[in-house]
Amino acid sequence: MATIGAGTTYTLNPGAISNTTGVFTGLATGTYTITFVTSTGCTGAVSPDPVVTASAFPTSTASTAAATCPGVNDGTVTVAPVGAGTTYTLNPGAITNTTGVFTGLGAGTYTVTFVTAAGCTGTVPTNPVVTAGAAPTGTATASSTSCPSLNDGTVIVASVGSGATYTLNPGAITNTTGVFTGLGTGTYTVTFVTAAGC
Repeated sequence: MATIGAGTTYTLNPGAISNTTGVFTGLATGTYTITFVTSTGCTGAVSPDPVVTASAFPTSTASTAAATCPGVNDGTVTVAPVGAGTTYTLNPGAITNTTGVFTGLGAGTYTVTFVTAAGCTGTVPTNPVVTAGAAPTGTATASSTSCPSLNDGTVIVASVGSGATYTLNPGAITNTTGVFTGLGTGTYTVTFVTAAGC
């Protein structure tokens, strides 16, 4: 507010806060009255009554990166920065950090809230959704045995990537090449786990 003159004492209500500057800080929202007494003893009041309003609750947005496949928790939620000193919380999980970047997430819908350095609470109105890539599949070729009594058949699985582990059944035979030899006649199933855990 504009000062009345040197030596004036100002009083703000509610609160009965008095000073000689006419500057009142740390106020909650609401309507206030200000009276004053000049250095010569004259009294007065500020008109109209000052009204402190509140800014809107802060909001932000978030982007996501999908998990590699179902069952693998490597998805990501990244919150657009709100400002220095902000603390972000992701649920479910009650995971809290000051970067707004959440990693190691499974597929699902998440909520994000935050508290700014000034103490304001806010949200990401559109809940981020982490999706999962499709479960990987592969193909295999088989070679026949030399004759019905020999176990020299072969199953070769097309590679699904470095670091994969393949398992052939019946027999629970496991390797990292996808090449299974010494097999008898019959129908086999092959499963695998990729290096990413899919």
